Amino acid sequence: MVPDVPWERLAWLGAGALVAVLVTVGVGLLFLRASTAVEELRTT
Repeated sequence: MVPDVPWERLAWLGAGALVAVLVTVGVGLLFLRASTAVEELRTT
C-alpha cells in the first residue's frame, strides 16, 4: 500500500526553505563585506 504524498505541498515547502537559505547567505555576505577591510584579509 503506497501512502498518499502531497507532492505540491512538499515542493512549496522545499522552495521556501531554499529561498530562506539564500536570503540568509545573502544577508551574511552583506554584513561580511561591510565589516571586512582589505588589509585584514592580507596575510603578508
